Amino acid sequence: MAMEDAVCLADSLAGTGTLEAGLTRYRDRRVLRTTRLQLMSRAMGDHVYHPAGPHAALRNAIMTAKSQDQWLDALEWLYGGNGLD
Repeated sequence: MAMEDAVCLADSLAGTGTLEAGLTRYRDRRVLRTTRLQLMSRAMGDHVYHPAGPHAALRNAIMTAKSQDQWLDALEWLYGGNGLD
């Protein structure tokens, strides 16, 4: 995320006339992606790394139901960006 942020910040500042406008553009471009990442991280912690008992059994069933390619497709949004999307 830090590299994406740097690329987006540089591009946002270069594309505007003032620092304030550049920072506003940067915020507007990054807020949805970073919010999604925070929510997904919290869900991963709650449902992948820390469950026990029936919750762990459900996690295991969900994790094994998808192939490796399906998991890669599901996470493409995270690893396929360049910071400017």
